Amino acid sequence: MAVEPPALAHLGLEQGIWQQVLPRVKDVAIMVAQAAVRILFILSSIWVAATFLPISFHAVAIPLIAIGATAIASFFYEQLPALDAPERQALFPLIRGEGRAAPIPGVLPDVPPGLVNRGANCAFNSVLQALHSDPRSIQWLTHLLEDDQTIDAFVQFIEGYNISRDDTNRFRAFVAAQPAENHPLVRDLFVQFCQMGDAPVSMRRFCADDFARLERVKQTFNEVLTRYAQEVGRGARVEVGSAMRGAIHRLNESVSQSNMAQIDAGEILVTILGLFPPGDKLRMQATQRYDTTNLPPLLGYPDGVIDREELDSTLQLGVPPHIASSSIQALLNFYCNSEEVLSKASVERINEHGQEVARNVPYPVRTTRRLLFAPPVIWMEAKRFEQEYPSQSWLSKVLPSWFPPKPVRIRKRNLPIEAQAEVTIQLVDGQMKRYRLASFIVHSGDTPDSGHYVAYREVGGAKYKLDDSHVTLLSQAEWERRAQQGYLYCYVEVPDQ
Repeated sequence: MAVEPPALAHLGLEQGIWQQVLPRVKDVAIMVAQAAVRILFILSSIWVAATFLPISFHAVAIPLIAIGATAIASFFYEQLPALDAPERQALFPLIRGEGRAAPIPGVLPDVPPGLVNRGANCAFNSVLQALHSDPRSIQWLTHLLEDDQTIDAFVQFIEGYNISRDDTNRFRAFVAAQPAENHPLVRDLFVQFCQMGDAPVSMRRFCADDFARLERVKQTFNEVLTRYAQEVGRGARVEVGSAMRGAIHRLNESVSQSNMAQIDAGEILVTILGLFPPGDKLRMQATQRYDTTNLPPLLGYPDGVIDREELDSTLQLGVPPHIASSSIQALLNFYCNSEEVLSKASVERINEHGQEVARNVPYPVRTTRRLLFAPPVIWMEAKRFEQEYPSQSWLSKVLPSWFPPKPVRIRKRNLPIEAQAEVTIQLVDGQMKRYRLASFIVHSGDTPDSGHYVAYREVGGAKYKLDDSHVTLLSQAEWERRAQQGYLYCYVEVPDQ
């Protein structure tokens, strides 16, 4: 059911329009005063220079003084309203169809809070907003490795990372053998156990890899998600992008710590989803059938068929180059049945002794993917960015230092993709699963590490545009139009009736 914009009375404007106008006028007056002081200082500096310096110096001195005065004026500072201060209502919410994270008491109690963007943190804000389409994952991240975790809860947690029951029983025995007067945390006992020489290899590997990564970010995620939950329905704005950036950097050092560096939202999402146990990820069976007609036999696979299992956090939906528009369901079908040309090692007899040697031969191959397991929430990435390799001149090949090669360019495909409200996925065992669109992220710009990211999310039947601190209530038609330019999509399983 479509949600209409709230009535004027519900926005609290009946308390008096001047209570809303006067604070805005004060903010504008402060900004105008700061601009006037800067301009006056620059003009005064130029006037003093023109008055006291000889005319012959004016052509050189006045431009230099103007530049210096402008640089000095840029350091003038007067206290502005804090960006994370309680947000006032928008003056004209009905005309604009939006407010800046405006609380709507009695109508939409679950309205998401706005997230302040200090620099280029829009990608982190968008991913955090979209992640809340999956309450189960948010709950898991919020209570990650808590101090009061019991031995049973901890064992259940690590068994999700493919730790065998026999290995966890050894850990239980180690915990039970500890002196009763000592009460260390369960996770501290786990670290001690993994440092023992006879500890299982699987546990030592998990402790050095996944467990260490979780330990580095658990406190940050707990603080960020707890603060976010406290502001739901209150119309406040919070600043958590910097903390999110720091946590993602600790997991992935290629993510810059500078708030002025834009980051690919897809890279942020994959980094976060990579924390989850393998049992919560997509598991697929991929079958590659190589056409060996009139070609040497494939090394190790004489029939040309290779089967393997893949574990992914997201579905990478490639967009075929020959189409002008598509849909999520069509891209899913294309993803599960694709044709391409790959280079594989082949066997070929090349000497008089009949010795078999391998060489790389381009084989036409058809890849078929079928889902073995689909989690309750599936993230899909429309691969809108592709690399273009420009043709290089012979001069750049002969004299690369004098004629540098042309760099690889990234081209974005802005074709519309119909994001159906529901899609269907069939598992290997024949089970059909239905998923509904819960949120998506749109990118504006030419490359994934530039431009701007905006999240769109459905909450309780209401559809929102979450553009950093701006929270906008959308109509169904606007929601569908924006979804056509989506980059990342979140689909949630529809339970059987």
